[in-house]
Amino acid sequence: CFQMGNEAGHSDETPVHEQCFEEAFWLDVTEVTNAQYGSFGTFDGPTRPRDNVSWEEAVAYCESRGKRLPSEAEWEYAARGPESWLYPWGNEFVRENVIYRDTSGRESVTVGSVPAGA
Repeated sequence: CFQMGNEAGHSDETPVHEQCFEEAFWLDVTEVTNAQYGSFGTFDGPTRPRDNVSWEEAVAYCESRGKRLPSEAEWEYAARGPESWLYPWGNEFVRENVIYRDTSGRESVTVGSVPAGA
């Protein structure tokens, strides 16, 4: 169980409430790479994350691997953990732990290149 939601967030993130799971689930440790997916998205390179995939394409890819997409609750739990932190590592933003347009030159980077942000 964990506390899902954020009172300081957007209206669709409230109210904070306890969310429990009846069954365990697994999530891949890293994003799917271009090489794993079998084609390139916006950014070339076999170890870059595959981007610009529709929901239908993502479902089909997961099914081809005998898997499924996570639910919203599963995704949030995986990102926040049982402590319900704001970030995977705690409640304080650490710029070096994330890849986003301001730190990456508006490019994607090699999957798994920032392990502190996992």
